[in-house]
Amino acid sequence: AVILTSLFYFLVLPIYARLLRFFPKIVIGTLLLLVSINLLKVYGGIVVGKPGTPEFASLMPIGLALATIAFTLLFARLLKGTGSQLAVLLGLVAGTVLAAALGQTDFSAVAQGPLLSLPTLLPFGAPKFDLAAMVPLLVFSVISMVGATGQTMAVAEMVGSKDSARTLVPRTVRGDAVVSLAGGFLGTSMIITSGENIGLVRATQVRSRYVTAAAGLMLALV
Repeated sequence: AVILTSLFYFLVLPIYARLLRFFPKIVIGTLLLLVSINLLKVYGGIVVGKPGTPEFASLMPIGLALATIAFTLLFARLLKGTGSQLAVLLGLVAGTVLAAALGQTDFSAVAQGPLLSLPTLLPFGAPKFDLAAMVPLLVFSVISMVGATGQTMAVAEMVGSKDSARTLVPRTVRGDAVVSLAGGFLGTSMIITSGENIGLVRATQVRSRYVTAAAGLMLALV
């Protein structure tokens, strides 16, 4: 399903690119608002837990989440230059240290894992056509392209790009398609543009694509 949906991106992208002229700023702004609401829902669910479980709405994870936000804002406020740009990273580190001090972390699985691990080609066996699995992903891919439109243009505006949506958005979607296609052969789910990038670029003011590439390389190595 992931492999076929990735190929579907390439097929539908020329048609979608022609429709981008119907995306004025009010539409893109609405898309960004919807992305923001969805992010709040997703990460709010991660913080408060699953309804009906004993850990639901526990004060500890909520407190740690608020502390991490507070650390991030504090670093951004007090530090200057590079330190201020690293506020998000420093906030995450400080929140993790606090969680460790309170006994809320468990690194045993990390310690037991191998130092070096390579991805496995087709870890679930040979690809199998499954219409029931493919159709929801096809619908998701269209929604993903719409979301990528708003996110791409928001980042483009922040970095001062003068290129049009018809130039920039297909590049983003094509990138999603390429990495999703590769990921499909390595057993991953769809890879899509992350809405968090908007806030991250705004908060750090780091606009270099080389920083993004270096971060991706570090994640692959780690």
